[in-house]
Order: sequence, then structure tokens, then C-alpha cells
Amino acid sequence: MLLGPYQAPVDTPGVLLQAAVLAMRSGLTGSLSGVFTMMARPLILIAAPPFSGHLHPLLGLGRYLQTDYRVLIACTTRGRADIEATGLEGIFLLEGQDDAIDQIVNPPHQIRHNPILLYGQLKANVRLMAQMQRELQAIFAELKPAALVADFTLAIAGLTAEQDHIPWLTTLPSPCVYECPQGPVAYFGGLRPRSDRIGRIRDALHRSLLRLFKRSMATLCRRDLRRIGFRSIYRSDGSERVYSPKRVYALGMRELEFERGCPDRLQLIGPILYTPPDHWPAPRFRQQQKHVLVTLGTHLLFAKQGLLQAMLQLAARYSGYDFHFSFGASQGAKSELLNLQNEADNVQIHAFISYARHLHHYDVAIHHAGSGILYACLQKAIPALVIPMDYDQFDNAVRLEAVGAAHIAPRIADLQPAWQRLIDDPEIKAKCQLLQQQLQLYQPCHTIATELEALLAGRYS
Repeated sequence: MLLGPYQAPVDTPGVLLQAAVLAMRSGLTGSLSGVFTMMARPLILIAAPPFSGHLHPLLGLGRYLQTDYRVLIACTTRGRADIEATGLEGIFLLEGQDDAIDQIVNPPHQIRHNPILLYGQLKANVRLMAQMQRELQAIFAELKPAALVADFTLAIAGLTAEQDHIPWLTTLPSPCVYECPQGPVAYFGGLRPRSDRIGRIRDALHRSLLRLFKRSMATLCRRDLRRIGFRSIYRSDGSERVYSPKRVYALGMRELEFERGCPDRLQLIGPILYTPPDHWPAPRFRQQQKHVLVTLGTHLLFAKQGLLQAMLQLAARYSGYDFHFSFGASQGAKSELLNLQNEADNVQIHAFISYARHLHHYDVAIHHAGSGILYACLQKAIPALVIPMDYDQFDNAVRLEAVGAAHIAPRIADLQPAWQRLIDDPEIKAKCQLLQQQLQLYQPCHTIATELEALLAGRYS
């Protein structure tokens, strides 16, 4: 029998069948030697939700790791197209539940600090997690992965791995949400650091309020949480159980983050910027025009039509710019809205615009300060006008503004004056170029691969 770390014997029928299927899909069809070669490599399971800001970085990681490991992406069926376009193998969870997931994460309204809406989201999410846990338990029992890498939104994958003594690591696309003992706290509207006594009192109060809120939500859902083995929000050392006890890879830049006294467990390793191949129509880029990308990403359906109307008004006043609106391939891209580009020469409206294929053509971006578009713009040194809408976006926005890479429009109604400030800013491009140079020094996939190697060799501390 051929054994690898945390793997079942290859003569286990279910495992052999799974390996044969993976081998055939990978082109290893010449003989069973391909199957046994695949089985000899440790299996790394990567768990991610189907949303681009979470899934795409982990697909980029999977592509990097597949040279040395068998890589399997655990996701819901909505992520199938992106996974297959990347050339990775997928195993799909929560069959038939993608619409229910959309209702949780992409509601037709802002969530902000509304405790009733937040409680409703948590309750619905925990119910789905119970089903996901059962499916993951079957996967772990059958395939015996050597290690798990999980997006922070899928803490249930990590908790289930712990039960089977499988080591797991967390990726965190938005470093600002990690609780630290100092500095401004996330989810309070985007706060800047204050080093005076008032600032320290403010931050301590916010930390206490945030922990009280999280514990209160957990108490309200305690029965459902206990069924999936989630008995406490915090470990004895004060860290949150939704993150790996070994390492949390924050996919961000140190240069953007405020000093918050973060523990060594949290490591800022830089963003993983990857977009799967796609077949969406390309925008038209006209000579002698400057080009502006306008997007609110995949989510935020409640705000897209409002931003689209504001963009049309802006385009009417600034004819030297071509404005390209992307719906992020969301359900909000209705056909009657996509046809609006015929009303103005300098406006195009698209269901989806690929960052990988087209972002380098843009001079400016108007976006929501989501982590994906934020770092994609910095990679190309593109100044931004940011309109944060929900969740961590307010905290991301103030960080961008603090380093001089963006201007903030607090509301869609403030778009025009914020736009004028941005195009009048003589220094913003140079500051974006400096951040671009700093970003290029990060090697996030190499960092994770190196620590995975140490983990599987038993050298992880």
C-alpha cells in the first residue's frame, strides 16, 4: 500500500475511484501509474465561497500549489465555472442552495449595524453550515486531506478539520476585520487612528462593544452553533475560533494597515490577484479619451442602479472621459439596464469586465472599496474614487484615503464633488505608483507554500 500524510490506503475503493476520476480529468489517462502518482502527493483541500473576492484569490493559490500537491477546491456549485476555467478540480457543497446563500449575503438592502438584519443573516447561515459540516465530514473521511486552507467566511470547514485532527490555515482578504488589542476597530463606519487619550478610550469602548455584540449573537444562536461544535466565540487565549489557531494569512499590504498591535498569528502577506479566464465581451476603448471603470463588485445589488444613474449624470458633465459600468456578473444586470449605453457616447454598461484582461486600460476607477478591486487597482497604479456601502468597505476606504491613493464619496449623492477633488489631485497618481512598487515585493503564494511544506513536515510552530 502507498501511504501519504493523512491519506487513506490507495486500495480503499472510494479513494481509488476518486483518484481515478481526478486523474482522467487531469489527463493522466495512460495507465494507473498516473493515479498512483497523484495519490502519492499530499492532498490540500481549499475551501471558499463562490464570491469572486473570496474564491479568486484561492484559485490563484491553488494554481500555484498544484505543482507539488493534489489540490481540490471545495465550493458551492456557483463556483464551478470559475474553478473549471482555472483548470483545478472542484468538489461541490450545498447542492441546490446557491439561491439561499445569495439571499443571505446579497440582500436588497444595506445591513450596516442593524442587529435584527445581522441576526437574521447569522441564523440562516448557521443552518446552512450544519449541512455543509455533514458534507465536509464525509469528504474528510473519504479523502483524508493533509491540510486545509479555508477562507475566513468558512470557519465551519476549519472546525470540522480540527475534529478530524487535520491542520488548517485561514486566508483573510480584509485584514482590518481581525480583532487586535490596539487601534481603531472595524465595522464602526471607518475610523482613523487617534493616539490621544480620547482615541484610546474610543477604541477600547468599540472593542468591548464588538465583543459584546458577537457574544450576544452567539448566545441567541447557541443551540444551532453547538450542534456544529461551535461552543464559544473566543478561545482561552482571546483569539476568535473562526480563525485558524496556527496561522491567519491576511491578503493585504502592511503599507495600508493601521498600527493595531496585531499578534504574530496574523501575517500580512500581500494580495493574491487572480481572475479566471472568461468569455465576456470586451469594452471598447477609444483613443484620445480617458477611461473610468465603475463597479460595486458582485454584491450590493441595492446600490447599483443608484450608482449607475449618478454615473450617467457625471458622464454628461465630463465628456473627455469614457465611463464603463460593470455589474460584476450579478443578477442586477438586467437587459434593459445593459441597453442604456446607447443614450450617451461616453457610457458603456457591461454585465462583467475582467480585471485581468482590461483593467490596465483604465485611468481612474470608481468602486466600493472591496478588497479585490482595491488591490487590483493598486497593482495597476490606478487612482480611485471610493463609495463604501457596507461591511468592511468603510474601513478599507479610510485606509486608501490615508495613503493618498483614493478620495471618498460618503454617499452616491456626493459623487460629483468627490470626483472633482480626485481629478484635481496632482499627487494621487504618484502615490498609487509607489504603492504599486511596494505591492510587487510581496509573494503571497510562495509564503503559504513554504509554511505548508513546514506544516506537513512537522516543523510548524
